[in-house]
Amino acid sequence: MDRNRPIPVLFLVLLLGCGRSQHEMLTIEMVDGPTVVTARDTVRFRCLVKQLRPGPVDFAWACSTGRLEWNRGHTVRWQAPETSGRTMLSVTAMDSFGSSAAETLRFAVAKRVVWPIIWDGAVKPYSCARWADSMWAGYVLSGRSGSDSAYPVFLLVMADAEYRKWAAGQPAQFIVRRLCYKDGSFGDTLRSTGLFHVVIDNTQSPAETNFWLRISLTSP
Repeated sequence: MDRNRPIPVLFLVLLLGCGRSQHEMLTIEMVDGPTVVTARDTVRFRCLVKQLRPGPVDFAWACSTGRLEWNRGHTVRWQAPETSGRTMLSVTAMDSFGSSAAETLRFAVAKRVVWPIIWDGAVKPYSCARWADSMWAGYVLSGRSGSDSAYPVFLLVMADAEYRKWAAGQPAQFIVRRLCYKDGSFGDTLRSTGLFHVVIDNTQSPAETNFWLRISLTSP
């Protein structure tokens, strides 16, 4: 064979193609999705791949916290955990030729803040104002309240079972029990999940009284 004879261009291209590894035949171009989510949010992520050999691609998703609600190939829907912090979502793409590629997305889960009550109003004498809403264990119930009256009008926060006792005139346990006219903040961590009641108790006062109330729930 003549060593000075040039190698045909087509043959050279074939040699270069044969030199690619299995991993180079399939690559992940990007994992598309939010970089910051809030606790208990549900969001979607999408994996985009590049193939040198066309064909079907399978995707395997995994998460370090939260849970995968459904997996539709290159797209997945993920529910964030109840608590804030750093988390990871990983995906592995595999084609029918045995090539594979993997990618891990790291992002933050922010605290969720919910405002179930923002209220300014009046409560009639010998009456009360009441709100009820679902709340979750581990969340911090906090807020501020104020009143234009020095009568012994109480702000009460209690679980549903305790509210039923209180409404029936029986002794009850309160998460919060404070005089409304004492302007200031309050807060406590909920120890259970369920229905909770917030009451402005004006049942002992002979006068209509104006109040303002701000209550928030913050996830761990």
